[in-house]
Amino acid sequence: LPNGLHIWIAPDKELKYLVSIDPGVAIESETVITVWQFYLKEGQEYAKYCAALGGLIMPERAGELAIDVARLYNGAMITWDAASQGLAVASALKRYGNVYMRKDVYSGKMSSEVGWLSTPRTRQFMYSQMCKMLPNMTCYDIRAVSQLKNIRWDSNRKRLFAVGMDDYHDSMAIAMCCRDSMPVTRGFAFQAGRKSW
Repeated sequence: LPNGLHIWIAPDKELKYLVSIDPGVAIESETVITVWQFYLKEGQEYAKYCAALGGLIMPERAGELAIDVARLYNGAMITWDAASQGLAVASALKRYGNVYMRKDVYSGKMSSEVGWLSTPRTRQFMYSQMCKMLPNMTCYDIRAVSQLKNIRWDSNRKRLFAVGMDDYHDSMAIAMCCRDSMPVTRGFAFQAGRKSW
């Protein structure tokens, strides 16, 4: 078990999970690894924030820690911000097979590139996906919840932007954008062990 991993919802052998990494530079910004489980209930999609690991962690080390966390959560798919520091994360993840394959936000076409690429264009999509999923999200991590207030709307430029720390938020937003690449559990909440519906 990686040192510093906070677990709110323990892994269930019957469920699939997604591990999301927002890599930092380990000097001024934190690296945050979050674990998610997505499910459908009565036609609505829900998200559970299961675990988190954050701190001044170098990107290469973040990739190694994410593999440990993913293995704990049933070989979960790993996704990360592939921009800048994400290149170091990608090199650490080469030995792990279940990684997010990028697809174009607008066309939906899959590519051979790995990881989520944060750009000014895709960041707006990240924010919109967070807004869409927030009402149906379970999160007990005060660090993640407190960073939501740091995202603001600029009415002059017609875009969202961060005014403070956003590492937990960004790890969450990356997971929201990449959730469609993994199977979603169908059925009622807390009924994942059922074999029929």
